[in-house]
Parts: sequence; structure tokens; C-alpha cells
Amino acid sequence: MRTFLLFSWCLLYCCVSQATELVFYNWDEYLSDEVVARFEQETGVKVRQVYFDNDEDRDEVLMTGVSSDFDLVLIDNVAVNILSQNNTLMALPEAHYQPVSERWRARCGRYGQPYSWGTLGIAYRTDKVASAPTSWRDLLEPVPALRGHIGWLADYVDTFIPMLKVDGLSVNTVERRDLERAYQRLKQLNPHIVSYGYLLSELVRDNQSPIHMALAYSGDHYTLNDVVQRTDLWGFVTPQEGSSIWVDCIAIVAGSKRRAEALAFLMFLNRPDIAALNSSQIWSATPVEQALPLLDTELLGDTSVYPDAKTLNGSEFHENIDAQNIALRARTLRALIKHHAAQ
Repeated sequence: MRTFLLFSWCLLYCCVSQATELVFYNWDEYLSDEVVARFEQETGVKVRQVYFDNDEDRDEVLMTGVSSDFDLVLIDNVAVNILSQNNTLMALPEAHYQPVSERWRARCGRYGQPYSWGTLGIAYRTDKVASAPTSWRDLLEPVPALRGHIGWLADYVDTFIPMLKVDGLSVNTVERRDLERAYQRLKQLNPHIVSYGYLLSELVRDNQSPIHMALAYSGDHYTLNDVVQRTDLWGFVTPQEGSSIWVDCIAIVAGSKRRAEALAFLMFLNRPDIAALNSSQIWSATPVEQALPLLDTELLGDTSVYPDAKTLNGSEFHENIDAQNIALRARTLRALIKHHAAQ
């Protein structure tokens, strides 16, 4: 396996040695600077990142002519399957999947390379929250001290998960009445929500943000602590009712003029040593099985990054959602955000 990967890497390197720059459309703080530097040193290819802070804006950009400005995009497993159907993304060679276990490969399909995975949960300020939250109700029914200090996410799947899980429903429900009930509960919470922006982006823009508890992704709290230069200001939990298991993929934009360079970068990220380095520095779970023995025991033992069996068994993967349900969720989300802005 290792010989094959090195051979493939050499072939790709020969093809990209004259290249100049790759443009990667990504979440902020979601790729190790050292990994980028090593790739640039080994290949001479530069990597420039452009950031988005919510999935809807990213998907809208990808479905317009602007997408040709990018070579690579970080995309969740639901969106990668949707966008692969309209020639937005490029199918990847089989060789790119070999270091990744089938469990994760199946989520990104032929158009995305698994990059990282984790759960949706609650991030919280340890100096503002008396005891760590354990339930989605801690976010949905905040104590008086937290009212007006709640952060949320604008995502047509994740926005609704706390309300659905509290009611014992699937995160992938297609029932209109389930989403309507979730909408009404979140609408009641809206007066206490500071923002629907991605928490990390909010804190990068304003480190004095009044958010004390928020809907967030596993691993976010480590980046937040780096931003505020503290080791323990932010904590994270996956609530007892269960959650969703997200899988992030990296895809090549079909309009890219630097496909060989993009393929080389994906192969580079799948090298066990690089996958382990990236996982350790962004503190997020890697799908590259051969990287796991290279990880520090502290990271592997961190259940906010690598959840225990009970948490995983109580959670669900994001599944493909049909166009009609996506449209319903998108309309509901826009109504929530509009209601929030009108307050």
C-alpha cells in the first residue's frame, strides 16, 4: 500500500512541478499551516485559502459561475452528493480512497475525499456556565444568565438537530410537521440568540462576542481556545440525547484548470504522516486509518474528538435529502433568520 501511494505521489508530482497556486474554498482554521507549508516545499505549488462561514453561502457560490475561481472545496457529505449530480464537482480516481476505510468512503462517494469527521454538540464558556451542559435542553431552554448569550448555526440540516433529538426524532426527517415543530421552538428561542453565524467566525471577528453557549462542531472549542489564547476557556459536549455524525469531504471543482495539482494535494493529505499531523494540529478526527497509530494518546482519548461507542450509537450520519425536503428546510431556515433580524 505504502509503495503504491508513494509511486502515485511521484507520478502526480511530476505533473504539477510547473504549477503555481491552488485555491481552496474552506472553513477558517480548518487546515494546518504546517501541512500547507510542507506541501508547498515538496511540490512548489502554493495553496491559497478563501473562507466561508456557512454551508448555504458556499453551496450558492458553487452553483454559480464563481465556482471556477476555486480548485478545491471543503464540503459536507450531503452537499457533495447533491452537487455531484449537476457537474459541479469532478469524479476522483479510485487510488485516492485506498488509505480511507469504507465507513468514511461511502459517505463522500466518488466526488469527495473524506477529510475529517465528528459530531454536532454544544460549545460553552467554562467561566460563564456553572456546570457543563448534558442535554440539548440546556441550549433550548437556557437558564436566565444565558439568555441573550446563545449562538446558533445557519445550516439546513444542523440548525434543526437539537429540537429533533429532544423529541426523539431522526436528524434526517422528511416530515413537514417535524420541521414545523422545530421551527416554532427555535422561533421562541430567537430573542436569546446573538447570531446564526458560525461560532468560530464570530469569535475571530469579535473576541468580545457575548456568546456563552452555542451550537457547534466537535473540535471547534480547541480552535476557539487558540483564538483567545487560553487552554480551557471553551468546552464541548455531545448531548445525551445523541446527535449527528458529520463527515467533511474535499472535492475538486469541475471547472478547475489545475486538476493535476488538486489531485496531488488530495493524495498528500491522505499520507498517514500528513493526516496525523493535520489531525493533531486542527484537533479533529481523521478518516485515514493508518494515521491513527501515529496520533498522540491525548488526542485519541479525547471523547469530544473521538466519541465513545455510546455516543456514536446514539447518533446518526447525515443522509442524502431529496430536493423537496432541502427546499423546505431552506425556506424554514430563511424564515428563522428573517425573524431574528426583525427583532
